[in-house]
Amino acid sequence: MNSIHPTFPGTVLLPIDADLPVSSSTRQIISLSGRWQLTADKSTDTVSVQVPGVWQNQGLGMDFHGTATYTKKFPQPKIKNGSRAWLHFENIATYAEVKLNGDLIATHLGAWTPFECDITSSLKPDNILEVKVSELPNHFTFGFIHFVSAKFGGIWGDAWMELRPESFINDVYVTSNISSGTVRANLEIYNFPPVANDGAIEVRI
Repeated sequence: MNSIHPTFPGTVLLPIDADLPVSSSTRQIISLSGRWQLTADKSTDTVSVQVPGVWQNQGLGMDFHGTATYTKKFPQPKIKNGSRAWLHFENIATYAEVKLNGDLIATHLGAWTPFECDITSSLKPDNILEVKVSELPNHFTFGFIHFVSAKFGGIWGDAWMELRPESFINDVYVTSNISSGTVRANLEIYNFPPVANDGAIEVRI
């Protein structure tokens, strides 16, 4: 490990598409990782950077701690009837404002937590995705041990689009009771539009 600049995540530690889920018959995954354009605030210079990857080792310098905007263009995916398009980011350090074709679609604070949003209504035949990222001196981005990871900024986790059904299970939380031999499952279900629907859930243990 370099004693002057501790290891930054995003290149060797997090290769492209390492965190992508697997497409299935009901969900299609479209990777947005790879090359993005990055422009620091109050600068007219744009550099091509790798996502995932922190900006300190991709053109902005090891001592850069500020605000910069990522830009990526992509075509509209083919969305089947009854499906919605979601945008997912695994990790951004530290505060992110996400715009799609000029529409503010999400904000997020936290370098270590993923976030996502429904982008269906903002999609066009040709799309411009902008992610304004702020990594400021008072933002906490250190790892669990300071010597393992230095303070860093940027889109350092994978990014992808996910085409999902209009209704799906978003999260499952399972608890067990050994004494009674029972299991309790709490399910978070996303439904668009938010109206009552008939359905069935099958659980196998």
